[in-house]
Amino acid sequence: NNHNEIQSEVKLKLTSKQKAKEDNCPVLPTAEKFTKKHLVTCLNPDYICNFYQKCILSGFFLTKNSIPETQLKVLILGAGIGSIGVYINQIFGSNVVIESVEIDKKFKEMGEKYFGFKEFNENSWHFVDGLQYVEDQVKLGKKYDIIINDINNFNSEEGVSPPTPFFKENFLGNVYTLLSDYGLYILNFITRSNNKFLEISKILKEKFSKVLYVENNDELNKIHYLLKCEE
Repeated sequence: NNHNEIQSEVKLKLTSKQKAKEDNCPVLPTAEKFTKKHLVTCLNPDYICNFYQKCILSGFFLTKNSIPETQLKVLILGAGIGSIGVYINQIFGSNVVIESVEIDKKFKEMGEKYFGFKEFNENSWHFVDGLQYVEDQVKLGKKYDIIINDINNFNSEEGVSPPTPFFKENFLGNVYTLLSDYGLYILNFITRSNNKFLEISKILKEKFSKVLYVENNDELNKIHYLLKCEE
């Protein structure tokens, strides 16, 4: 794990206080040289910085369920500071209902304080272990159209992210059960080991009807799209 590596990135913009108020945009800490010119710093919600995040969002168009005719139910595991949820809401609005799961509430608080992310009606937060949350939802008989796994592994010795329990039969079986008939599991899979990649790819292909992935040579992230049904 490289503790100096950028984990979250957004684009900020300078605007007037009046414009920020009209756009209902939270004002972030702003350098004095700009405040003297009556400018403030705000989040630019229309710009997505990371390629892997664009890939995650693109997965929504692989589902058979149509938008906006169908309100999609989405579960985000490893919601972090909340960026993926914010981008989903920015694009699809009330057509997507989100459950954001993050083990530590401080990440959400950082998203609000330093990135300007705000609460929105279509999103509910749950601060709990992702493995346990998934298991609990299976017991409740819940169903989701899309499940996103963007959990980071802070144990570099495992050599894979998310952590290895998220590739075990029990967890993958629970994800499969939670997906609706034409549901999609989007996995942000990271490893430097080709052998580990091939090993886990085999596991995923044995569980899901169709497995696709996209990668970028500039990033380690391999975004996997795992379909419950090929039709």
